[in-house]
Amino acid sequence: MTTKQLGGKLVMVCLLLSILILQSCSKGRVKVRGLSLEQKEIKLLVGNTTELTPVFSPKDATNKNIIWASTNDKIAKVSEKGLVEAVSKGSATISAKSFEGDFVCTCIVKVDEIQVKLEKLSFKTEATSVSVSGKLELKALFKPLNATNKKVTWASSKPEIATVVSKTSDKSGEVIGEILGKSLGETTITATAEDGGLIASCKLTVIPLKAKSIHFNNEKLVYGLNTVSQLRVVFEPERATNQNVKWTSSNPAVLTIDEEGIVKTLQVGVSKISAVSVDGNFLAECSIEVIEQFFDSFEMFDYSNKYWKLFKLGEVPVSNPTGWGRYFWNGDAAYLNPGKTGRYGLLSYSYVNRDKGYNADNWVVSSKISITDKYNEMSFWIRSVDKTYKEAYEVYVCDKATYEDHNDFKRIQEPLPASGEWEQISIKLSDYIGKDIYVAIRHHDYNKFVINLDDILLPPLSKNPSPASLVEPSEFFYGKDVLENNFSR
Repeated sequence: MTTKQLGGKLVMVCLLLSILILQSCSKGRVKVRGLSLEQKEIKLLVGNTTELTPVFSPKDATNKNIIWASTNDKIAKVSEKGLVEAVSKGSATISAKSFEGDFVCTCIVKVDEIQVKLEKLSFKTEATSVSVSGKLELKALFKPLNATNKKVTWASSKPEIATVVSKTSDKSGEVIGEILGKSLGETTITATAEDGGLIASCKLTVIPLKAKSIHFNNEKLVYGLNTVSQLRVVFEPERATNQNVKWTSSNPAVLTIDEEGIVKTLQVGVSKISAVSVDGNFLAECSIEVIEQFFDSFEMFDYSNKYWKLFKLGEVPVSNPTGWGRYFWNGDAAYLNPGKTGRYGLLSYSYVNRDKGYNADNWVVSSKISITDKYNEMSFWIRSVDKTYKEAYEVYVCDKATYEDHNDFKRIQEPLPASGEWEQISIKLSDYIGKDIYVAIRHHDYNKFVINLDDILLPPLSKNPSPASLVEPSEFFYGKDVLENNFSR
């Protein structure tokens, strides 16, 4: 046998041996046909560990290698050998994937914090104070600091004096009660823990809100003779508790002012009014010039007022009277305050939210006035309550000795819309020099919303008043002093 032939036979023998060995190995290997975990769901406390147990099918499968993974390592992480460690509170899913066959199974891991029981609940102080309308934060202190349940219920023993609501800081996690002072007095603020019902309490005293300053909205005013009006100062802060003021007039012969701030003009001239706050002795001053012309800011207006008559010709709404009236709105809709000077003014409306629009026709008529070379002009301040819904007004004059109704008046100003801000309007009366006349301001037929009128300045009152029989003609209508609720556009 040649060397070449011998080499060929050796190759054949090796191939046969290899085949035999492979067949022998194949007969001993068990293929993976499925994979599961003994634990479908587990619960752990933060910091604890547990090992997941894989179950292969068949049990004697040869290749038992697994790839482990977690959907959220920040909550639960898993090692290469299936050891799960709880990291933080929450839920994560651990998955196991077989090397052979890519079989996947999962286990849900729910992690909870270690329950640390609350031992003590307290405040930093046992007594504190807050001013009326002031706010104060009271922080709850927990012992131990890492107590698991920090939920508390806040309460005030006298909510009419002070209220408290929960306010948790998102950044620090501090539990805070936000206190609001309502009225002078004492109350007890408590925090009651959900864990164990522990209670912390603090005695709270609501003290006056101190004034910081006072001022007049107008430092120069003009009044007519025989005017009665009420002055007010503005406090800072607006809700200062003690708003009592001591009033003085520098020239009592020109005008006097009483302890309530009511001014009475006596003769032509100028006087300085001084107001000193009882709280803090803050000073505010304004100058008042008294002239012969008649001025009315309607602060002391009532329906027996000798200077004005109100009457109506329009429809009467179901829920509210029509006709001009002096109103002070003391509700949430503070913008309805009709006073340009002070708190009061005349108000007329042609739309009410419950009655909708109606054909208002409201007149305010002056007493008889004398037009002279010196005094031949009138002025007044007017506005629409809402600039979106502008109301219009007109001015009329009657130069007869007496009048029976509106037909005796002549219009001297065409309808003009009133802006949404107070605006002073001047009307020339020079065509009536040497005459005694009545002046009327009319609001009617626009069905928008509301119009305000205040601070009317007129020539002096006539020395020839109307006959007594015309003081209260049947057409005159006197409205209510307070509006009903639901008064809005």
